[in-house]
Amino acid sequence: MENLQNQKSNEELVPIPKKYMLTFREAASYFNIGIKNMRRLCESNEGDFSICWGNKYLICRQRLEEYLNQLMIRERNQNDVGLEENHGVN
Repeated sequence: MENLQNQKSNEELVPIPKKYMLTFREAASYFNIGIKNMRRLCESNEGDFSICWGNKYLICRQRLEEYLNQLMIRERNQNDVGLEENHGVN
């Protein structure tokens, strides 16, 4: 019983930016994304950043960061193209 309590307290001591794998709640808090949206991202797993372990998902923090950065770049590029088309900029 004491080992289980020590394990829980050790998990809480590791700061989220230093963790390799995150839970839904940790990832949602770290990336400022709602838990439901985080669950949807993990279920679709387009960026190969999450694994299903039993009945819960674990999220690889570094891979999710890379995936979100790619989404931001793609969105920015689409917005730039839309602005050029709307304003006739070449």
